[in-house]
Amino acid sequence: MAIETTTRKITYAGDGVTTAFSVPFRFLDNAHLIVVSVNDSTEVETVQTITTDYTVSGDGFYKTATVNMVSAPASGVTLLIYRDTEVIQPYELFDNERQTATNVELALDRLTMILQELDEGISRTVTRSIVTDAAPVLDNNVAVTDVFLAEITGSPSGYDHPFAEAQPVASASTNQQLTAGRTGNLRFVDNCEDSKTGTYTFVIQMLDSLGNTVYRSWKAAE
Repeated sequence: MAIETTTRKITYAGDGVTTAFSVPFRFLDNAHLIVVSVNDSTEVETVQTITTDYTVSGDGFYKTATVNMVSAPASGVTLLIYRDTEVIQPYELFDNERQTATNVELALDRLTMILQELDEGISRTVTRSIVTDAAPVLDNNVAVTDVFLAEITGSPSGYDHPFAEAQPVASASTNQQLTAGRTGNLRFVDNCEDSKTGTYTFVIQMLDSLGNTVYRSWKAAE
């Protein structure tokens, strides 16, 4: 069957009631579906486990599949469902034997799905123009100066967020502060970041040649 759309993911807003979510794109195996619960406030992503957190009914190849959550996603939670096809070639062709149209088409469909997934992923990366032949040149005005883990230790004052350097602990629900670790203020550069409170994992910061923050990436601590 033809792959007539490039769609390979869909999101649903949780309401605390709905447990059934339709999958409007084709997939070849239930294991190729990835279901992620995202907390809208903290942006914490939790990958759901099939049979434990959800089941799949219907037929994915004919776009009649439904993801059935064991517990309804709460209000303030986004459910992301996407296809991630295993990159293998499982179809065998033999000399002097009749090949069914179904088997040939399945092989082509699988390749198309994999290419769609790669294309969608590449579309979210930084790329250079195809007409540019020169080798990339480092921007002397932007440099990665530090990478460390930190916890926000108090409410923000303007754009300044107090932090304490921390270390990840696999068996703990939160990270632990480092002995003699750095403390101070992190300055977020976007207006949308000035209301963030709680415990966050600081990932990376980039400073220009004058010491100004030009990029900072963070995610909520797990």
